[in-house]
Formats: sequence, structure tokens, C-alpha cells
Amino acid sequence: LLGAGLAVAEPIGSHWEVTPFGGFTVFDGKLRFPGSELPLTDTHLFGGRLAWQSPSWIGIETAGDFVSSAEDVPNGRAFDWSHVSGNLVLSPARGRLGGPYAFVGGGRTQAKPSTGAKTESGTIEFGGGLRLWMTDAIGLRLEARDVSFKPLANTAASDHLNIIVLGIGITYGFGAQRRDSDGDGVPDRTDHE
Repeated sequence: LLGAGLAVAEPIGSHWEVTPFGGFTVFDGKLRFPGSELPLTDTHLFGGRLAWQSPSWIGIETAGDFVSSAEDVPNGRAFDWSHVSGNLVLSPARGRLGGPYAFVGGGRTQAKPSTGAKTESGTIEFGGGLRLWMTDAIGLRLEARDVSFKPLANTAASDHLNIIVLGIGITYGFGAQRRDSDGDGVPDRTDHE
């Protein structure tokens, strides 16, 4: 599929990207939520990304993920963890097949135990990844994200807490310029000559 898409890879000009996302979450070993003295089990996640890419190498996006985990002991209490953020995305080496990107932003994280009160905190998020375009509208997105946030109520004030999100998504691009490889004013999709 990748080889077949080489002639029509990557959206042209400014466009939108929607990426359903799945992967794995690695919780900070120092992380403790109110009412618990136990770490959380590292586990899978699902989420999404909505981005706008300018014609240059600068873009913006919203990102969010959801995890259903539990205390890391047999029959541990269940916890739902989520985050949302807004990010500045930089893609200085974009090409026909895609390329690497980096991002930084901020948002909110929330943990909700099966019993007890939820906790929320502000986040700083940063990371990077790789986009691989298979057609001018469909690609893969590989990503590593660090969700860093201020200590919760029952952690030491000096603790710097990080949750690592590793994942992959299928990106759908839309709103881009129509490709006209031969410059005749007729988009490639309808140009039969």
C-alpha cells in the first residue's frame, strides 16, 4: 500500500487532520492518588488528535486520551485517567512521504477512582513522532508523549510526575489543495490524460 501511494503522497497546502489513536500508557512509579498508597498498572489507552496544518511547518492540535487502569495489586481499586491538551506542532522536515514532528502544549489531566473523589491537575505536554503518508488523505502517525503535571495532594512537593503515552493512529487529512501533477488545472483524480 505504501509503495502504491508514492505518486500521490501527503496533503498539499493547509489542511485538517483527524487521528483516532491507540497505544500504551506508562504511569510514573511515584504517582499516588488521594485515598491510595499504591501505583497504577501500566495499560493500553485510546484517544484522538484533531490538527490544523499550515502550508509551512507550523500546526496546532488538540489531543486527548483515556485509560481505564487499576491499583497495581490483585483486585486493586479501578481508576480512570484522562488528559486533554492544546499543542503547537512543528514539522520542519515535511516531505511527500511525511516526516518527523515535535510538539509542546498544555492542558488538564483527571483521575477518577471507582470510589472516592476525582482529582484534576494542569499539565505540560511535549513529545514527538513520525507521520507516514500512504495517500494524499491517509497516513500513519507514530507518537511518544510526556504528560507532566504538578504533584497531587499526597505526593511529596518535590516530586515531578510524568506519564508517558506511546501510540499509533490512522490519520485522515481533509481540506487540502487538490493535487494537479501535470499543472493543467484539472485535479489528478479527474484527469484521465
